[in-house]
Amino acid sequence: NTAGTYTVTATSGSLAGSPISFTATATGGVPPPPPTPVATSMILATGNSQVDTVGRQLANSFVVTVLNQFGAPFAGATVNFAVASRPSGDTSATLSATSVVTNASGQASTALTLGTKVGVYIVTASSAGLAGSPQTFSATAQPGAAAFASLPSGNTAVGQVGTTLSQPFVVAVTDS
Repeated sequence: NTAGTYTVTATSGSLAGSPISFTATATGGVPPPPPTPVATSMILATGNSQVDTVGRQLANSFVVTVLNQFGAPFAGATVNFAVASRPSGDTSATLSATSVVTNASGQASTALTLGTKVGVYIVTASSAGLAGSPQTFSATAQPGAAAFASLPSGNTAVGQVGTTLSQPFVVAVTDS
């Protein structure tokens, strides 16, 4: 805790070049502050690879963690979430939030409500300039249980005995 010049000597009785001296100078005043933490990377935390029924919100949110240059969680970074791909014909998949600021734990999250089409939905989380960005989440939508039966064609068919009817009997079964 005192300013001045300090010398440290390393000595070995059997090595050539021994002893070796190191010199350091301590200056007075207040030590400089530590470097300011900055966001440097993003990792996938939880929520990947879920499976649920079409039209439902997934049980778990998609969560990423933003870290600073020391590997600690970083609060205050903006993370953008987007539905990057979806089954053909789907227009109804939604996210609970698309732009999220990381909390004190460095985490940002969004919840996906699956669309009405069976298949794989891909969501990305991105933040400009961060290593590991974007992170990719996937979720699979499965059909719901059979709920309705209808008769789209073939009812009230008329034909000769022993001949094939002109229209087949058709029953359509759909989920909710």
